[in-house]
Amino acid sequence: MTDRNEVSRMKKSLWSAQYRARNKLSNAIVTLDNGRIYGGNAVFYFTGTYDSNQTRTSARVIIKRYADGDSILGDIDEAVVLLSGTIGDTHIFFAGYLEDQPETKFRAKMEKLADLE
Repeated sequence: MTDRNEVSRMKKSLWSAQYRARNKLSNAIVTLDNGRIYGGNAVFYFTGTYDSNQTRTSARVIIKRYADGDSILGDIDEAVVLLSGTIGDTHIFFAGYLEDQPETKFRAKMEKLADLE
């Protein structure tokens, strides 16, 4: 069952994301929109879905390279990241891994920048 406060906090909102994989750090902008995820940085764009209840959330994010540049994921052009995390008032902490490479761990902290409605 989805908690109304969590849905309200996460629907149609803009977030900054700082994430780490393979001992490297990167940043992105992410939009959460009623269960959908959109975002990107200078090298990749992201699309995916999320679900939340109470103070927990899970996400499946597809990342695709659209430009040349360094990546914290190495020489990967496309990957799926599976995440689970905790929700705070203005932040979300995620931990997860690459679907095809479970040994590649992924951590992220998102800070809410703005509501979009």
